[in-house]
Amino acid sequence: MRLFRNKRGISPLIATILLIAFSVALGVLVLNLGKNLGMDVGFAIMDLSGKKQICFFDRAENSALEFTIKNGDMMEITDLQISLIGTDDILNKDDLLAEPIQKAEVKRIMVMYDSTQSGSLRKVVITPNIIRNGERTLGTSLEVENIQPC
Repeated sequence: MRLFRNKRGISPLIATILLIAFSVALGVLVLNLGKNLGMDVGFAIMDLSGKKQICFFDRAENSALEFTIKNGDMMEITDLQISLIGTDDILNKDDLLAEPIQKAEVKRIMVMYDSTQSGSLRKVVITPNIIRNGERTLGTSLEVENIQPC
């Protein structure tokens, strides 16, 4: 019992410094995780007078999907991948952009496809390629259904 009476704990000054250092380290960790997870492109199909600017031309082997995209103000889109989901098959296309879509830029894009392979167009999934932390990666996809003929 006498042994425990003479022991001293960490002084209050050292304890305070350790708590502050731990709090700062934890705060930096949370901010870095939040920045990497929460930052996304924020692109969308342009909307004019309440109508989405996406439509298709159905001409058998020379069918085309045309849409106007507005990039958000977070980062540029280096390229796009698109999946055309039809009644018969799914067509995947990538490397659609000749040049990147800059922040807050609006761009019209036309994608040629063969509707004799895919069938009637039911849904389109557009996925942006972005550069995050120096690496090329995919952003959050945008899905569009009920696409009308042009």
